[in-house]
Amino acid sequence: MGLSVIRICDYSTIIFSGNILVLLMVALATDYWEYNGYDFGTLMEVLPKMHDVEIYVPRDTRTYIEIVYIQDQTVLNQTNELYDVYYQPPTFARVDYQPQSDGRIKKITRIYVFYQYSNLFIDCNDLEDGVRIRMGLREVQNHKCINFIFMPSNDYRSQYDDAITVLRIERAAFSFGLFSIISMITSLITGSIGSLSRRLNMVTAASSLSLASGMCLIVAIALFNGKSHLQQRWPLLPDLYIPFKEELMKSRDHTYGWSFVLAWICVALNFTASFVWLYKSQYMIDPLEPSRRMDEDVSRTRRKSSGGKMYISFPHTVEEGETFCDL
Repeated sequence: MGLSVIRICDYSTIIFSGNILVLLMVALATDYWEYNGYDFGTLMEVLPKMHDVEIYVPRDTRTYIEIVYIQDQTVLNQTNELYDVYYQPPTFARVDYQPQSDGRIKKITRIYVFYQYSNLFIDCNDLEDGVRIRMGLREVQNHKCINFIFMPSNDYRSQYDDAITVLRIERAAFSFGLFSIISMITSLITGSIGSLSRRLNMVTAASSLSLASGMCLIVAIALFNGKSHLQQRWPLLPDLYIPFKEELMKSRDHTYGWSFVLAWICVALNFTASFVWLYKSQYMIDPLEPSRRMDEDVSRTRRKSSGGKMYISFPHTVEEGETFCDL
């Protein structure tokens, strides 16, 4: 009876660590760590009051709004291009040059603001494929998401001075997240073998690996926050002039998603699993040790209260029908 109970407890610890591993993989693999975008309500309230600025809200989607800026005066034609594009997620700008009869051109700037979501290794825009084609975003970014671990040389971030620093931070955060998963997998395998074979050193190693997994995850989260802070300091579309850049900067919206919250929950669960494995290793050799210590304490208390009279106490044993679980 006692052996079967101990096996059940072994399996419960393994299942608990396995569930933590699944949650950890979900937290690191999903894309919803943070959201970046603009407060559409604020922009629709402030920008229409400005001169030569119009806002258009599409009827078929709520994922973006279009801001059109038309200059009052025509400018000299200094380019042979029909249009220019500027891309800095979550902002996409297209400047159209319309020829005039007097040999000059008129510049019409269309700015599309939307939301994007990201995690440790990928950034995705929250736009449908049809919307991306309509905006002309497919010309700049073929796919909905960009994997910055293997960032191309012509990426939009190459225009910033600290782009290399941000890239290194992203790769470091991704590496620590990967180390966290590997440590938790190794902890689960080591703890399972040690628990089923009653090997104390392997269960202790499982506790250490689970603790290391939580620490790696904390470092990954810290690096991710540092990368986000650096990106928020970047100037908005530095090569494009628009008179309402300050209003756009003030309306920026940054929030954390459920994947980020789940990552912090996994940190707490990793530390809990480390404690569970460590506590389990203390009583692996003699699972009745806590009961025997309790009997000794009770016997010592009785001797003191009886004025030194000796009482015979018998060690506690597991009777039939009694259950015991060492976590």
